[in-house]
Amino acid sequence: MPAMSDPSFTLLDAKGVLVALCLLLATMTPLGYWLAIFLQAEKFNQLSPTQKFFQATMLACAFAPILFFLLWRLNFYALICMIIISTISFIFKMKVLVSPNPNIDLDSSIKSDKYLRIALLVWSLIALFVIIDFSWGKNLYMSVVCFDYEKHAAIANSLMQNGVPPTNPMLNPGYSVGLYYYYFWFTIPALIAKCSFHQASAYTSTIASTMWTGMAFIGLIHNLQKFFYPDQEKTLKTSLLLLFVSGLDILLVAPINYFGQLTNKPQALDSVEWWSLDQVSAWLEMLVWVPHHITGCIAVFSGIFLFLSCKKNKWKNTIASAICFASAFGSSVYLALVGISSLCVYVLICFLKEKTNSSLSNIFKLLAALAVAFVLVLPFYSDLHSINANNESKIKLAVRSSGLIRCLIEPEHRNFTHIIKDQIGLAQPDTSNWAENLFLLLINYPFELGFYFLAALLYWHNRPIQKEDWLALSIFATSLLIATFLRSTIHNNDLGWRGLIPAQLILLLWSAQYLSTYKINFKKTTCIALQALLIIGAATTFYDIYLLRFSQLNPNRELQECDPKMNYAVRLAYQNLLNKYPPNSIIQANPNHARDPFMGLYSERPTLVSDNEYGPLFGIDYGKFTKVKDSVTPLFNGNLTYQVVKDFCQKQKIAALVVKWNDPVFNNKSSWINDAKPVYQNDFVKVFDFAN
Repeated sequence: MPAMSDPSFTLLDAKGVLVALCLLLATMTPLGYWLAIFLQAEKFNQLSPTQKFFQATMLACAFAPILFFLLWRLNFYALICMIIISTISFIFKMKVLVSPNPNIDLDSSIKSDKYLRIALLVWSLIALFVIIDFSWGKNLYMSVVCFDYEKHAAIANSLMQNGVPPTNPMLNPGYSVGLYYYYFWFTIPALIAKCSFHQASAYTSTIASTMWTGMAFIGLIHNLQKFFYPDQEKTLKTSLLLLFVSGLDILLVAPINYFGQLTNKPQALDSVEWWSLDQVSAWLEMLVWVPHHITGCIAVFSGIFLFLSCKKNKWKNTIASAICFASAFGSSVYLALVGISSLCVYVLICFLKEKTNSSLSNIFKLLAALAVAFVLVLPFYSDLHSINANNESKIKLAVRSSGLIRCLIEPEHRNFTHIIKDQIGLAQPDTSNWAENLFLLLINYPFELGFYFLAALLYWHNRPIQKEDWLALSIFATSLLIATFLRSTIHNNDLGWRGLIPAQLILLLWSAQYLSTYKINFKKTTCIALQALLIIGAATTFYDIYLLRFSQLNPNRELQECDPKMNYAVRLAYQNLLNKYPPNSIIQANPNHARDPFMGLYSERPTLVSDNEYGPLFGIDYGKFTKVKDSVTPLFNGNLTYQVVKDFCQKQKIAALVVKWNDPVFNNKSSWINDAKPVYQNDFVKVFDFAN
């Protein structure tokens, strides 16, 4: 087959994202509508068509991960049948389902609808701008988020090819290894890619699913506003606008990056969050980087809403909340832990304060919901238990790290490159000094929360605690305590990073409510401080967008994907392999490159062993990973003969080796590649076939 000519990868990706997004809307919207009618028929019918869409999207995002997991595990065609029935029945009833209710408040509805539509449009454009590859001629400009999407796309592709449960795409030591990860959300892009008839890849379907998850998150913001402040429509507008506000990170990150440019040192901070070992992520950061954790948050809040709204149909809503909790567990086990703990705290507080039959009944209903959720995730838990080859404790008691503040006061830790290596998981921060970390967090939290910290303090200034405040306070306190005093030990501290999302949501609501009811006085010190923090927080968000999109243009970066010509050459090489090798063929690149994003993003194939970042990540015994990696490394060092390389590849069932410009063997005139004819080559990449 002739080599592919020079395509525009931006147009190819945009087409794939559009196809995947259309399929998502066509399959998920009907599912969400039927769920909403079944669970909230009376309230749902009172919404406008726009609000119905966001409500349906939120519920679909909350329920789909567990439904897809269970049905796909049972039989893939059972899942397809459910989707077909849901979609066809929706088409026949669409006129009735989307029609507006004549009894709704039109003025209020029109305003809310406008805010929601604008939020949807702005989010979609920002997400596409930040994530997608930009190609111009023979140059390919990758986004910084490619590091996480390498994993996202690889997992989605594994699900698409192998079904549920998936196999580990990053390690295949002669046999398939199970995936030790909370992968429920990834079933969504996998299903979409599988049903697109090759019009959308796992990569483009993952981008589309991220965009769709953001729409569901907007629906969650709307529901939070209606739940906590039902008579304050203005709070919705303010909440959506505050999603553009972050902490004060720019005050540290911008000077550090500017100083690096002045001194020609490698730029270490390609995101405003990377200055801290235990970051408090901005909304944009979370929505773009970790849509599966956002899905876990949506699922757990949906479960809380359903649980607390079960007055007439108690057991129906209790079971529905259990399904949401199970969905959260498989999408983000850390968000499930925080969310369920928050609800337990709230139910217990209500019982201790009221001591009524109703509050006692809530305890039994909660126990029943947790029991049902456990039964639903039991197959998933069983899979993980059998897969895990690393028996160390996954959560430990420790105060979260205070990040760069510690480095500023300890001279031996002022090497920012080392700090970033720590932050991406190559080393663990020192959390042994509890007293010191707690003291520094008193500085760290206000700095990272910025505007939200001050607005929340002002919101509660001279405000008595009312009965309706206990739920928000329970969520905030539980989330903050867990994220501060517990940490996950797998790679990064995802429990500390993502466990704060519920607390941040509550801070967002409090801040929006305060701004909505606050009488602005430009001469007051508090007003000036709020305005300053708003401006700095918004600047941080827009600076982050700039970094994520344009950091690659900085010539001082030490990462291999800094040259757009080389990026284009590598992607073109992988694109030419897609039609040559079957989906489960093993393609191998040099595993010695730290965080090599090309393989996971573009190959759509498994690999024998990945790099140090993802190779040992998914419940793999590190010794086994190292053994496999050490056996592969000599292939790219140039010291072996062609026959030895050929015998090794055929023994390990490697279909092709991808040799790049930065591999020692590439320019070694005495190496084995001079005795082999590439099946594809360009100026920066050579691909050698060992399948035939």
